[in-house]
Amino acid sequence: MSRRLRRILLILAVSCVLAAVVVARRSRVDFVAETLARLRAENFPVTFEEIRARYPEVPDELNAYLAITAPLQRIADDGRSANVAYDFLARARLPRGVPPSPEWRAKWIPVLERNQPALAQLKRGLSLPQSWDGAAVNDFAETPPVLTGALLLRAEVELARDRRRPREAVPGLTNLFRLAWVIDGAPNYASMILATFIRSMAFDSLENLLAGQPLSDVELSTLDLAMSATRRNGSLELEHARSLATFEFFARSQQLWNTYLQDPALTVWEKLGRKFYRVALSEHDHRIVLEHKVRLLSISRLPWGEQPWAARREVVWALQRLPPKMGRALAGSTPGYTAGPFFQRLTGAGPLGVAFTTGSMALHFDRDIADRLRLLAARTACAVERWRLVHPDRLPDSLAELVPKFLDRVPVDPIDGQPLRYRKTARGYCIYSIGTNLQDDGGLEASADYYKPHDVTFIVERS
Repeated sequence: MSRRLRRILLILAVSCVLAAVVVARRSRVDFVAETLARLRAENFPVTFEEIRARYPEVPDELNAYLAITAPLQRIADDGRSANVAYDFLARARLPRGVPPSPEWRAKWIPVLERNQPALAQLKRGLSLPQSWDGAAVNDFAETPPVLTGALLLRAEVELARDRRRPREAVPGLTNLFRLAWVIDGAPNYASMILATFIRSMAFDSLENLLAGQPLSDVELSTLDLAMSATRRNGSLELEHARSLATFEFFARSQQLWNTYLQDPALTVWEKLGRKFYRVALSEHDHRIVLEHKVRLLSISRLPWGEQPWAARREVVWALQRLPPKMGRALAGSTPGYTAGPFFQRLTGAGPLGVAFTTGSMALHFDRDIADRLRLLAARTACAVERWRLVHPDRLPDSLAELVPKFLDRVPVDPIDGQPLRYRKTARGYCIYSIGTNLQDDGGLEASADYYKPHDVTFIVERS
């Protein structure tokens, strides 16, 4: 073969590759434009601006979200408070009915005393009637300030319980539920998960409070009202819309890619590999990931009992369509899969791979469902406690005895359509849903290993 013929063939080969890349890019651009247009037509927000514009602006003097920013930041800036808070977080679930230990008191009482002015300001903000300003608030809901503030509120509740002062504990629980509601609406990627965690702490503290002594009818009604207003409609949809907007930002950010390629630790071959990923693989991944996120958005509008299973099927669908290396890596973070050897090197796949990882969270749906179910069980427990005030030293034999005075009807477990489970125990009772494993485990509590069989429970046991 002559040298001239080899040159011609090489030029043709390069031209074919470039043409394929151009066609793929144009196809991807058209697909992205069509997809985003369809989402907007279906009233899904797809940019940060659209997410913020979904909520009306609220005057600053009525804006709890802005009002709680300063005190939470002041609490977080106190390094000693943050250290104690995170130490407490490592063993956040206090044993039910067991009073705080002397060591626990020795850590928390000084922290609470030191932060009383900021806590008082935080409570005033949480008492405001409004909580959202779509134009003024963007990414405030960072984990350290909010979590530290929530842990301080919970510490107040536990100390009030220990001192047998329920009138002081009930406002603290109300503030926790209110804080969860405020955070739930933040246009921040992790806001829904953070709000769920705050509510989980509040449920644990309510279990402890009811285990200590009976509350009055007014106090129980106050807590039930606070719980009825602690969740926002559409918070999971907002979470996935935020994920999609984040993904589109990362995918389109040339500056981000330039920074990504200028890492001084990279070898020449690694830079060439990343450039190839940017030109070729990212075109394929962009389309797959965008379609995946659109499907997750659609799942967030399903009846909530159907969401976890649809989300798990969706993750399997996405894993089957990714390049083998990334698919094996992502499988390491997906229930039912074994971590592959590439899990620790996932970031080497590029920002699109990372964006996909943060968005393909079937576990978001599981946590959201567990939060809803525990809220249902906790509100039902408040009705049982009101029944017990009328019938001292007794427990109802079934939830049907609470109808119609304390409940309009027996609550239904949305997972299987059966009545919410109620079981007497040696020292109290357990109200539970069978949860997303679709098995009645007899009211078995969740352990540290979330994937072990368990139900979603609310347990009241008095010594």
